Amino acid sequence: MKTIRIFYFKDISDEQQRKLLEDRLEEIKAEGEVNLLTVIEPGGKTNHVKNHQQRQFSKEAGPYVHKSAVVGAAGMIKVALAGVKMVTGRDVKAFDNEHDALAWLEKD
Repeated sequence: MKTIRIFYFKDISDEQQRKLLEDRLEEIKAEGEVNLLTVIEPGGKTNHVKNHQQRQFSKEAGPYVHKSAVVGAAGMIKVALAGVKMVTGRDVKAFDNEHDALAWLEKD
């Protein structure tokens, strides 16, 4: 199964993130079913626009995502991931590095 990678660099603008998520959503839908690797660069800041974009992306991509790994999640993001897993039943897991995340995604 193909793994789609999303990299949030720390200084990503609202418009750059919108375009990134649109492009990845198009790729995900074209593929059918994918694993998702999200990498968050340390030091990034969020806002209500970015949060809304991410929620919308998750909602639209959700039906196509088999497993989802997140690298670089800290604090409240880890709490949010646990909530997503509990509410949606999706297979979502946080990792400290990409190597471990990819190994987990490639299982099954």
